[in-house]
Parts: sequence; C-alpha cells; structure tokens
Amino acid sequence: MPSSRTPSRTRPTPAPLPQSLCRMLSGLSAAAVRALGTQDRRRPALPEPTAGGLAALLPELSEAPSGRLDYRVPLIAPMKAGKSTLLNAIVCQELLPSRGPAMTVLPTRVVPVAHHAVPGPVLTLAPETAARLDGLADRLRAPGRRAAVAAAVNRHPQLVSAALARPGPPGTGDRGHEGTATVRRALAGLNDLLRLALLALPEEVALREVLALHAPEAVVPVPWLASAPEGGRLVLVDTPGPDEELLPGVLNHFVAREVRHAHEVLVVRDATRRGSTAEACVDRLLAEAAPGTGAVPAFTVLNRADLIPAEQVAQVSGPAPAAADGAPGRTGRTAARQALAAASVLWPRADSGHGENAQQAAVIELLRGLFPLDWEDRVDTMLARHAHAVAQRAWDRSGMPSVMTSFVHDRGRAPGGWALARLLARLAPLTGPPPPLRRAAAPRTPLDDLAVLADRRQRVADAARSHFAGLAIEWR
Repeated sequence: MPSSRTPSRTRPTPAPLPQSLCRMLSGLSAAAVRALGTQDRRRPALPEPTAGGLAALLPELSEAPSGRLDYRVPLIAPMKAGKSTLLNAIVCQELLPSRGPAMTVLPTRVVPVAHHAVPGPVLTLAPETAARLDGLADRLRAPGRRAAVAAAVNRHPQLVSAALARPGPPGTGDRGHEGTATVRRALAGLNDLLRLALLALPEEVALREVLALHAPEAVVPVPWLASAPEGGRLVLVDTPGPDEELLPGVLNHFVAREVRHAHEVLVVRDATRRGSTAEACVDRLLAEAAPGTGAVPAFTVLNRADLIPAEQVAQVSGPAPAAADGAPGRTGRTAARQALAAASVLWPRADSGHGENAQQAAVIELLRGLFPLDWEDRVDTMLARHAHAVAQRAWDRSGMPSVMTSFVHDRGRAPGGWALARLLARLAPLTGPPPPLRRAAAPRTPLDDLAVLADRRQRVADAARSHFAGLAIEWR
C-alpha cells in the first residue's frame, strides 16, 4: 500500500500565474464573498439559484488567488474500452495496471510533470485512505472471513494475490512508491484488495469503507513537458467502468464524483462496440452527473480504430457529438495499445525495468502488435537497426499525435489557464454582463454586488486572454 508521506522533491511546484493576475483574482474572490453576504447577515440575500451557484464556486474562487489551480480531466468509458491504456499512452509509459478481467475500482489521479522534475513516477495516498486500506486488509484476514474470501477467489482467481498478501507490503515507508514498475504493482494490489473487500466483506461494511476512500495520486514525468506547467497541474483521472457489476452503485458513485468535480471529460469509445448497452450506460451517467450550473465539456476519443476497416471508421464514429456545453463536438481516433507500445520504445525510462532486457521486451511487444504472424522473424533485425524508426511510424499512425496536439499539450503546459477559463465560464451566467455604473448616492443592493462581480470577472477574463494569447482557450 502506498505511503501517505511524500518527500517534497516528488511534488514539483508548478509555475504560478502572474502576480498581477493573482491580485485581480483576489479582488474577484472578495467580490464573490460580498455578493453572497457571508460577512454581513443583515444584508439582503441573493435570489436562488444565483446564490447556490455562486456558493458552489466559492471554494475555487477562494483558491484562485494562489495562482495554482488543478485542471481535472477524468477519463470515462465502459469497462475494457481502453481507458487505462489510453492514459498510459498519454504519459508514454505503462504506469496503470491492466489485464483481461476488470482491474480499476478506485479512481487514480495522474499528474504529468516535466521530464526532468523527478527521476520517475511517485505514488502517494491521503493518510486517512491509507488507514482505511489497512483496516480493510485486517478485516479480510480475520478468521471469520476465510470462507467468504475463498469463495471470492474461487470465482475471481486473479484476486488470489490480494487474498494471500501479508501485513506490511514492501515499498511502504517515507519515500512512498517510486518507479514505473513499482507504482504499477502497487496500484494493482490496491485495486485487487478493494475488489476482494467488495466481494467478501458484509455489504454495509464494504460500502462504508470503500466509498470513503480518496483517489491515489501518481506524479509522472513525461517526455512532452520540458518545463514546469504554468498556473497549476493537469490532473488526469483513470476511472472504473460504471457498467461493471460489483456492488450496486459503488463504481457509479466514483465515476459520478469525478464528473461532478471535472473541468472537462475525456470520453473513450470502443470502435468495436459502438451502440452497446455499456456505452448507453456511460452516456446516461454523464448526463445525470452533470452539475446544474452547466454540463461539463467533453472530448471524445474513438479507441481501437485500427481494429475495424478504414472505410468504416467514419461510419462507426458517426457525427461529432455535441459537447455538453453546447459547443461543437470534438473527437479523436486512436489505437492506444499500439501507441503505448511505440512510446515504450521511443521514450524508454530507466526506472521501468532492467536496462537492455526492458528495451528488448518493449521492442518485442511492439512487433507482436504490428506483425502478429511473423514478429519472431523480425526481432533480430529490429533490435539491431530499425526499432526506433518502426516505433516512430507506429506512433505517428496510432492517432495519438493528433489527440496530444488537439487536447493534451496545451492543457499540460498551462493547466492554470484552462482551469481559470472554466471557472470564469461557470461564473458568467450567474453574474450576467457588467451593467452601467450606478449612482454613488443610491442605496446598495445585492444586484449592485453582482454588478461589481461581473465587472471584475470581465477584467480577469481580459487579462487572462492577453496572457494566454497563444493557447486555444475560449474566454467567455
């Protein structure tokens, strides 16, 4: 289980927003507090739903003056559509575990950082989550649970390692879990423990303990970030498939929670299973989880597009779906597994395995995917001369460069700008446009406070638009 303590060097600090913009955000936050009347209960209250919407935004408005904001993007898809593989391809290493049977139970936060910021990925947990995981492990080891655990393992043999785990797993300590392979093993063990708990513990106990957990966080150096992200962190969240039947409502709860707190959603579709009931389940959950102040913008990736004939790709993907906020739909097409195999060859990490053996294994995995019938005949030649060129062609043809360019890169370089744009967009309908100035002698009303808030929101938007002029951010 990951340690809850993390040395500061494994949590790189993003470059903050400019001080002038932070001062403007401080004024915006103060205007929101005044408009809500939280400092003077004798003042007239704002009408609903304006007051409720503004109160919901107050935590983000209060955090904004720090100049460091997270931009949260959960990946949402049916079970086994390739979410974890796509996220692994984005960070260019096999970090998140995957297998034939379903793996993910607890969402995992993945934070890309500059490739030189840390030696390798580092996984940590909140202290209360670590304590609850210890408690679940103790309950499963209790003598009275042996029969239930054995029955669960009999039905799900992949959980045998979680059932046999002994107290104090290796790798815990002040340094947490570090390194690609170590983090992957730790996440696999954590999710198997939770799956076993949901199957073998009394339902009320399992629900209470599992639903109280918070997502683990992995800080990951990536080759496409050369400097510290500006204004905050891009937080990509791997989520479970909400269509999987475990205990009723558990996985849906986790996915809905991530959508409610998201700035944007990355929806993964499986090209080989379009129109399935599983896909309909995901669409329904996204619609139900959207906040009342405005639905979350969505970017859709059609995965496994390489497994259907080229002439069918456009037909299967269909017209670009409308984004939840009414903007034109945005889509991409990928072969995420091919992209991940290519990335493992193009950007090998020193912490991912044992030197040349790890690199050879990466080349073989790539060849198996590209040449399933005669890959063995090509190994010696590829290892000697052509591996990098073949990997580069596979990466280019996988569709990932387009997804990275259209979605990932800008958000990764300036997550603070994107988070600020989303905050201002959610604030705009609550305040309306800045009205004409009121007469100084007129009595002050809640609508006047909203006018001040609208004016400051517009000033922040103008300053942010000027600062982030090179990014394709929609400032409204």
